[in-house]
Amino acid sequence: MIFRTVAAWLPTVFFCLALTVVNYVIENELPQAFNVEPDKVYLENPNLLYALANDSVQIGTVRETFAVNQFSAGHRVEYGKDRGDFRIDGKWTFEVDGKKKGFKQIADIPDSFILADDIEMPCRNKLPLWMIGFMY
Repeated sequence: MIFRTVAAWLPTVFFCLALTVVNYVIENELPQAFNVEPDKVYLENPNLLYALANDSVQIGTVRETFAVNQFSAGHRVEYGKDRGDFRIDGKWTFEVDGKKKGFKQIADIPDSFILADDIEMPCRNKLPLWMIGFMY
């Protein structure tokens, strides 16, 4: 009986595996041909966090998942480690956080920006997180 149930779900499982469900982020600019362990793994869509979570979802994870989702549509996303959250196309550094985030972590990095949640207008190098939604 259990075998029939599992066998009935197998086509659906294989179909889901063929879909893009996760984004991998690595630290440096290694070509994708190398098999490297990703530094971070994000779900492809932040809505999946709420669908799969047993408990409440951390807002920082939602913000970063959204940023990776939007940037990865047309850009190369690298993990920033201690120098911002992400480096885009090897040029721009982005730190993703709430509206109270300061520039201390990325102060000495050229072409660095803060993507802040809960703000409506950009101010210097602090951009609203919602703005990157137009990149997709």
